[in-house]
Amino acid sequence: MMRKANYPYVALLFAILTCAQVWAHMPAAGIDTLRPASQIESVTVFTSGALVTRQLGLTLKAGQHFLLLQGLPLEIDPASIEVKSPDACTVLSVKHFSEVKAQAKKSASYLKIEDEIQAQKRQLKAIKQEAEVYGIEESILLDNSSLKGKEASLSVEEIKQAADFYRSRLNEIRRAIAVLDIRAEEKLEQIKKLQSSLGVYETARHKRSSELLIRLRCKEAFKDSLRLRYYCPSAGWSPSYDLRVTEVKAPLQVGYNASIYQNTGEDWNEVQLKLSSGNPRLSGEKPELEDWRIGRHAPRIQANTAGEHSQGEVRGKCTDEETGEALPFVNIVIKRGDQFLTGATSDFDGNFVIKPIPSGTYDLQASYVGYTSKLVRGLSVKDQMITFQNLELESSVKLDAFEIVEYKVPLIDRDGGASGSAVRRDNIARMPGRSAASIDSRGARQTGSFYYVDGIRVRGSSEQALEEQRIASLVAEQLDLALRENVAHREYPIEEAFSVRSDGRDYQVIIQELEVSANYVYHLIPKLDSDAFLTAQIADWASLQLLPGPAAVYYRGTFTGYTRLDPEYTGDTLQVSLGRDRSIVVQRSGQRELNDRQFVGNKIRESQHWKLSMRNNHPSKVKVILYDQFPISEIKSVQVDLQDHDGAVVDERRGVLQWEIDLPGNALEERHFSYELRYPQGSLSMLR
Repeated sequence: MMRKANYPYVALLFAILTCAQVWAHMPAAGIDTLRPASQIESVTVFTSGALVTRQLGLTLKAGQHFLLLQGLPLEIDPASIEVKSPDACTVLSVKHFSEVKAQAKKSASYLKIEDEIQAQKRQLKAIKQEAEVYGIEESILLDNSSLKGKEASLSVEEIKQAADFYRSRLNEIRRAIAVLDIRAEEKLEQIKKLQSSLGVYETARHKRSSELLIRLRCKEAFKDSLRLRYYCPSAGWSPSYDLRVTEVKAPLQVGYNASIYQNTGEDWNEVQLKLSSGNPRLSGEKPELEDWRIGRHAPRIQANTAGEHSQGEVRGKCTDEETGEALPFVNIVIKRGDQFLTGATSDFDGNFVIKPIPSGTYDLQASYVGYTSKLVRGLSVKDQMITFQNLELESSVKLDAFEIVEYKVPLIDRDGGASGSAVRRDNIARMPGRSAASIDSRGARQTGSFYYVDGIRVRGSSEQALEEQRIASLVAEQLDLALRENVAHREYPIEEAFSVRSDGRDYQVIIQELEVSANYVYHLIPKLDSDAFLTAQIADWASLQLLPGPAAVYYRGTFTGYTRLDPEYTGDTLQVSLGRDRSIVVQRSGQRELNDRQFVGNKIRESQHWKLSMRNNHPSKVKVILYDQFPISEIKSVQVDLQDHDGAVVDERRGVLQWEIDLPGNALEERHFSYELRYPQGSLSMLR
């Protein structure tokens, strides 16, 4: 016979075990619980995330102590928390508490501003009541303005006196109402300013944070510092460059800059920064290769990127729905259901930036003192894209009501800042990408019923060619990942203390300024463009320890455009485009007097002569590479013979002519080339 369970005792035992787990992390009787102040000492910023180091000054007696650190970022990764104590102490336990609720208690300053707002509202109400009384009096006068008596007519003098009275009194009433309107507007402006000040306190009061409970055992009394380190994902940096050329004989000046952002919930004020090219979120586990058998579907090659997430950002502006004025200190949060993800506060101009945000669909909520909160549902965030969502808030004393706005994905992601639109980050930053796939020779293209794969023309279906292209792209991506991640991590310490606010905006800092020896070469392609394109060739580029990034080019103090530095290029010499230089003039012209056309039987022999003229308006000698071409025939009945190339290097396969010229200063030089065409009569239209 089965014995009946004693449920009350089981429930009691469960409650005791649960309480024991909670009490295990609570201070024991007689143990001090300290709430020491801490400050950020240094931050190592990775390309994705940041490692924050805090310092705590302590004076402790011998024995056990509990340290409660409050106001830490909510997004701290608990696995990354590291406490480094002095030798005289031993860390017994570290407990992280997240989702700390907002402070319920209002400060004295907060209450004072609230009282002032209520006083201003009472005065505004009195002004409105006074204006209403004047309005009633005006209505009474207008309703009783008839001067015609029921039994006798009024005299002229009586009419004049009545008219003077009505005119005088109505003018007094309307002047008084106008003055009251001005006073009411002033009161409304004062209330808005007070609400804006209250918004600062409200944001701080409802700031989401986490706590850390540290249990220490001290062998002896001491006075020393304890250091705490933790990782926050809502931060990062990206490199950028300034390339300055004063003269083509002077070194290339390279300004190495960094754009740093963070949205951790706490400002970094005057801290020591170190920038790292590493990514601590990359998985350390060895990836496994799957069997790859010819004739079966090719396995998907997955990069070893566990822990990484595609990320985007949200930008917008908060304004008053009625007046259109910017609203500062609006509290904006990104949520998924009831779970808080991240947030930000609008600046003095009402603008806000929230990043990074993992790709997905979220709810965005904005709240502001004196305004009705707004909730935007279904906000879509995409990888490497910026989603714009402007917020118009309605003035209201109620803070509990919500206005629901359904977010709609735009049909076209257009460049611009319209509410709800999206734009690619790389287009804004003008950072054209480059990967190993861009230099891979594989790929399929269609010409009629033929498909080109590996440069070979084959018959077959487009699906076969595209499958070849897909496999090649996957392999190229894997190689590209290996090139990027296997490079040794580079670190760049910033010498002076630097501040970065927790607002998601980019803060520019100079990493270093270099003078690099470079060979300047002008590239001339007169068939396509009459301008000269200046490039700098850097031989010892690997020693510069640069990272890929966009570069602004300045030539002789004038901004000429953007280019991109790609130090992951595997060649011996790094070539950097510096833009156009109109000091080198080039012209391409046909020499009609030398051209000839003859009929030989049913064929035509036609010769073409070209002249390329270059003028160097610089006072010094420059190096020039001149390019042109002659046609290549893929038709048996048409023959092309290069006759004269004036010493050019000839690429027979591509039909390209290349001259390397040392062009003296203030000099003019010419190069000539010619070729002969032999083709059947009647095929001229095909050749033109």
